[in-house]
Amino acid sequence: DSKSKVFAELVTRMDKVASLDQPELSPKARFTIAHAASELADEINGIPARAGEPVTLKSQSRFNQNIARLRDMANRYHGNNILAKQRSPQAYAKNEWVSKSALALTNPASGQAAPDGKLPSSDQLSTGASTEMPQQWSH
Repeated sequence: DSKSKVFAELVTRMDKVASLDQPELSPKARFTIAHAASELADEINGIPARAGEPVTLKSQSRFNQNIARLRDMANRYHGNNILAKQRSPQAYAKNEWVSKSALALTNPASGQAAPDGKLPSSDQLSTGASTEMPQQWSH
């Protein structure tokens, strides 16, 4: 419960920064929210297994709803980083947070950079997750 409160506060504060549309700060704020949402979803997903107790259908359904909501939130914020780059390609051309968001959308299981800390270049990303999405998708 306290982690949920901290997460809500993080989202409130970081969302303000994300909405500023600043090429340096906004992508990092969006990535931070998305990453935190993914991490919280993973943690919630592990709760029933850690507790070692049988899970009721109602509680499992509630866990699944929260996990889905958090993962949708993460995808939305990562996607907003990609859309920001589409709207202003030169302002976000070499932004590491946009690249990390593209990677997270390409590989949702990891949601982050490879263990060596390197990100693939845009030509190494799969076509479906390329930062150069077809124009009709952004309308």
